[in-house]
Amino acid sequence: MSKLSEIDALAQASRIIHEEVWKAVFSISDMNKSRDHFERLISEDIKRGRVSYLKSGLVEILRDLPHMTSVPEQRRIFALVEQETGLRMVDFIDRDSARLKAILARGRIRGEADYRLVRSHVDVLEGDPGQAAALEEAYRLIGEFETRLLNARPR
Repeated sequence: MSKLSEIDALAQASRIIHEEVWKAVFSISDMNKSRDHFERLISEDIKRGRVSYLKSGLVEILRDLPHMTSVPEQRRIFALVEQETGLRMVDFIDRDSARLKAILARGRIRGEADYRLVRSHVDVLEGDPGQAAALEEAYRLIGEFETRLLNARPR
């Protein structure tokens, strides 16, 4: 396999994950409609050279993956992505985890990317009764961020 450019590798990784999740979860007709829409989005990012859009989209897909597939299925998909693109999805997850730890240690959400990461974390925490304190802290951070946004709006 020839080495893919970063943008091509990100696009291909997104395609693979999307395709594999849809195969496991949804009907074929829904999958085909979704594939067409997804391909249009990716193609637009590639045409415009928007590597950061592809990275953030891929990270969003990875954040949703645990809600949609089992751990063995995730491992299979990650291995397929790495084989096809050379990208290690675990590296993206590790970076996300480090960013989340920094946000929690700082005690403040600074922007939209932080907000989306903490929101995703809330989705995980809400399913675990043993994480009530962590969930409460995440709700506090989100509430403070949303309040700052509302107060910053011109009236």
